[in-house]
Amino acid sequence: IQVITSERLVIALGDEYDGRLRVAAGHAHGQSYITLSNGALMDGERSVIGRVWEGGESVTVNDAQEAAEPEAVYAALPEIRSALVLPIETAQQRLGVIALGHSQPFMYTDTDLFILQQMARQLATSIENARIYTHSQRTAKNEALVNDISARLQQQVDIDGMLNVTMHELGRALGARRARIRLGTTTPDGGEDR
Repeated sequence: IQVITSERLVIALGDEYDGRLRVAAGHAHGQSYITLSNGALMDGERSVIGRVWEGGESVTVNDAQEAAEPEAVYAALPEIRSALVLPIETAQQRLGVIALGHSQPFMYTDTDLFILQQMARQLATSIENARIYTHSQRTAKNEALVNDISARLQQQVDIDGMLNVTMHELGRALGARRARIRLGTTTPDGGEDR
């Protein structure tokens, strides 16, 4: 059963590192796709999706051809006349935008908007939970690595052994093929003695 009729769907999420909006998933012409990392950047200046991301307010487009700026709709949802565009957000943070569109004008009602709002809230909760889980997994992995390196360092009896363990373990953790440690001392005048 199809809850809301649509021909095009775009889900764009804010990049955690630079805050820009990236396409994460979509559906068009009978094809669905998911790109959880490195999705295409959305044009915040020109598209209705970018404007919802910046402003946080939902937009309903009854007929893109009669809209004040039809190019803003078409930049985000080509070949679309009707659209619902909503922010995906929690109480603390805006996570992304969901946009739904159809080639026929006046396709969406207030009921459709309400249903999509509920779906966006559930999606926001799921995304936030996934991010928290990923962050906790990353933190646990880093803590385990630090504990492992500390235990190995405590087993070493000389500086060479400590340096080798440090270089090997950090190189492995960072995925480096080679590592180098350079030691030096400072001279009384503040210069470096090699």
